[in-house]
Amino acid sequence: MRQCVMDCGDQACIDNCKSRGNATAQAAFQALFDCTMDPARGNCPSPGAISDCVCTAQCYDGACLAEVDACLGGATDLICDVACH
Repeated sequence: MRQCVMDCGDQACIDNCKSRGNATAQAAFQALFDCTMDPARGNCPSPGAISDCVCTAQCYDGACLAEVDACLGGATDLICDVACH
């Protein structure tokens, strides 16, 4: 879901990506989405674009690292490992 959202430009696309996972995956993704968009944590204007904001919030020493780990469920992090480095 997270990789799918990186190509999104609107909420309908994000919702479509989110619908691809089971309920547990959707909940983990929603927590990451909420953190990324939260003004007090990620404060990103959009989770659908690889930017300094998303990379900082989700990869570096960001406020959403726990949510990223939960969303990945042990999978390789292609966003942080490839797109943000």
